Amino acid sequence: MSKVSICIPTYNSDAYLEESLNSIQNQTYTNIEVIIGDNCSSDNTQAIIKRYADENNWSYVFNQQNIGAGLNMNKLISLATGDFVAVYHSDDIYHPEIVAKSVSFFDQNQDCGFVSTLANLIDSNGEYLGELELPSRLRNNIKCKYTFEEIFPAILDSFVPFLVTPTVMVPKKIYDKLGMFKINDKYKSATDYEMWLRILKEFPAGILPEPLIQYRKHASQGSQMEIRENYGIPDGLNVYEEYAAGNRYFEKKYKRIFSWLIFLQVLKLNNARNFKESSKMVQRIHKHGNFKYGLFAGFFNLFNISSIRFNINFLDRFKGFFIKTKKR
Repeated sequence: MSKVSICIPTYNSDAYLEESLNSIQNQTYTNIEVIIGDNCSSDNTQAIIKRYADENNWSYVFNQQNIGAGLNMNKLISLATGDFVAVYHSDDIYHPEIVAKSVSFFDQNQDCGFVSTLANLIDSNGEYLGELELPSRLRNNIKCKYTFEEIFPAILDSFVPFLVTPTVMVPKKIYDKLGMFKINDKYKSATDYEMWLRILKEFPAGILPEPLIQYRKHASQGSQMEIRENYGIPDGLNVYEEYAAGNRYFEKKYKRIFSWLIFLQVLKLNNARNFKESSKMVQRIHKHGNFKYGLFAGFFNLFNISSIRFNINFLDRFKGFFIKTKKR
């Protein structure tokens, strides 16, 4: 059996950590090493990790200071000794067969650079929110195997990321060849998507069309904080722009997703009564974005010019448009 290294970066994760570690403890695949790296937590995380590490002979790495999520992930990957590496989050719940099914895919597709799965969304209380779906252009692929030219335009069209990072498994030799996560001010919270696209430029990848993780959405989650607190250019756009450059087809699609995500910033800034900055975002759409979105943003800008606050909560009724999920 191939050896799998499960790397779990943590920081103040005691609210969900036990549930997550239980699901890893219950994996049907047995040739696993688990390496948990704690980023100097101040809650009960350390005590929970020590208990599980002692019970299961797992490795535990404690950082004397918080080195950031990205560097913590890279540190764990560098310590991994398995044939495959999965970086799992400490607040999600994993299907008992996620490791076994991922390894099975590699057994049949040894040329692939990674494999991921779909996910069920849950809230902070574990309540079901929906199931992330593959974009329509990627469905009905019997082999579940895709190229960069198939996945990247689907990302640009979907508006909602469908590559669920804590489901991704990568052969260790791929990290050895292409490097690990790039930690810099350009990618920030989107460093994972840069990694997956970097791999896809060199190798095909798999997406298993079934939800093998309960992916938790909660207020203290890094991606959710970026969505709520970032009033500038969303981090992912820097990645998308880089990988679209030089291809007119991709560049056209990039302009569309750029316009949409910047328009969300227009709404957030207006909702915060920052009408001046909201208008500046409208100008970004006019300068760099899609023509149709530019017209719509220009019309909306009348709210800013008149210092009228648009109630962003009105958009909740259209939540299904923003987050494409399949309800039970």
